[in-house]
Amino acid sequence: GAPAPPTGAAPTGTAAAPAATSAAPTATNLGSAPPEVTVAPSTGAPAATVPPAADTPTPAGATVFTLVLSDGPRQGTWQVSHEASAVALCKYFPDRDAWLATHLGQPPLSFIDAATGSDREPSFMFNFSDGPDELSVRSSGEVTFEADDRGETATLTWVSETNQGGYFDSQGVRTGDVEMGSAELTVECGSIFRYE
Repeated sequence: GAPAPPTGAAPTGTAAAPAATSAAPTATNLGSAPPEVTVAPSTGAPAATVPPAADTPTPAGATVFTLVLSDGPRQGTWQVSHEASAVALCKYFPDRDAWLATHLGQPPLSFIDAATGSDREPSFMFNFSDGPDELSVRSSGEVTFEADDRGETATLTWVSETNQGGYFDSQGVRTGDVEMGSAELTVECGSIFRYE
């Protein structure tokens, strides 16, 4: 069916806490508002869009994923924050000089996976899963990576100038494609699990 019309409410999501003492992550669209109406590729029906949300303070020790999309159906700045927990969201492998950052949570921005290392080119992918069809996006061109490793914490940044997305229905059948412009993922690692 067609998605509900825009409500004007900011998107938020919660997920089961990864550890008993951790709060659930939340996803928020912070940046420029997407176009007033977009079109869902499988039905041609208008898809709901949401105006940007107010910026909220990040708890100390939290890991924050900030995804900036220059265009496309999810244009804007999306942020997911995880309070400090025992779950390793940021990982470093010194033998391969490799970084891995992963977010798994509730819609709208339900999945982010970013990696780089001496044995692989930098890449990242992400999913929005709050519509009738899930939007899965991968970097499709050259990706640059930068790390500011401060020991206990780090700032990791992946930038891709071109990205390819696909819509998938609940059965996993591809229902449409979308080419997107640049995407920038910045991960503020509140803690780092280091493999020695």
